[in-house]
Formats: sequence, C-alpha cells, structure tokens
Amino acid sequence: MDSLTAGEYDSEDSQCMSASGRQTRKQRQFIPEFKKDDQYWNKRKKNNEAAKRSREKRRINDIQMGQRIMELTQEKDELQREVDALKRKFGL
Repeated sequence: MDSLTAGEYDSEDSQCMSASGRQTRKQRQFIPEFKKDDQYWNKRKKNNEAAKRSREKRRINDIQMGQRIMELTQEKDELQREVDALKRKFGL
C-alpha cells in the first residue's frame, strides 16, 4: 500500500454490513498526494458543493420546522382555552 497522508481518502472501498444487517459508512482510505489529479479535485469540488447545498437545505428546513412548531403550539393553547371555557360553561 502507498504512503498515506492524513485527511485524504480513496473512495474505492466497498460498503460493509453491520451486525444488524445495515450498510455502514465506507472506511476511509487515504489518497497519497501524487494520486490527486484533476478528476480527484473535480470530484472534491462537486462533493463540497453538494454538502453545502445539503447543509443549507437542512438549515432552511429547521427554521421552517421551528416556525411550524410555534404555530401548532399557539393553536394548541387556543384550543385548550376553548375546552376549558366549555368545561366551565357546562360545569364539567
């Protein structure tokens, strides 16, 4: 095996199965500096852009989810007040 530098990996490893039968992440195999050609850097750039889009999408989703939670909490409180008022009205 070639000498490897920390922080670099080769994506040619196959995925493994865990004891529960699920696929696990690939084991990182580091790529030596001399193997980093234009194809490697193009893949890295493409992956970095995809990761950035994914993080942004998740951030937006988290914000929307927080807003929806607030709306539902307010609606629940309003409904609970209505239920309490009806219980008082009918003596329940």
